[in-house]
Amino acid sequence: VGSVKLLSIALACAGKFPGGIIFPLFFAAAPLAQAALSLLPMSFPAAVSPVAVMCLMASTQASVTRTPLATILMLALGASTSTEITKMLPSVILSSYLGVYFSRLLSKESYF
Repeated sequence: VGSVKLLSIALACAGKFPGGIIFPLFFAAAPLAQAALSLLPMSFPAAVSPVAVMCLMASTQASVTRTPLATILMLALGASTSTEITKMLPSVILSSYLGVYFSRLLSKESYF
């Protein structure tokens, strides 16, 4: 699901289709993180899954838009009330800034 979503985002952007990429990237990163967790041979505690999903969502979004602080704020404000965001915030901050860092290493020109 995540791969198909990323492909559809790429086709929509290449075809100059109006609309944003922020929330489609969030929705594409979540199933990719779940798939990556299920493919790992180790069993993780249940508390690791939301952290991994939010970290991949943050790094994917921040690497494309190169706006790590806005990404962190959107994820923090969009989290449910039952989510303990204070425990996840350090890893989300780190992954969003690492996403921007590696994005700049891979491509010197911005897509936008």
